[in-house]
Amino acid sequence: MNGASIQQTVPLTPSLVTASWRLKAVADFNRDGNVDLVWQSSTGYLYVWYMNGSTMTRGEYLTPGQTNTQWQIVGGR
Repeated sequence: MNGASIQQTVPLTPSLVTASWRLKAVADFNRDGNVDLVWQSSTGYLYVWYMNGSTMTRGEYLTPGQTNTQWQIVGGR
């Protein structure tokens, strides 16, 4: 992205995400200079993909482990 303009698209690795998960936040959560992705399941669990470009380097559930699905994620660095 360049502001609101798409510059390039790439498939994510892993590319398979079930329909019960939604992308909820995009930010550099581990401060390594790469944008990371936070997913939320339909039951409220939060999981972060720590990214290196379009490749997930590792993932983990966030604490609290389960939230209300109506919560909005704000912030990030």
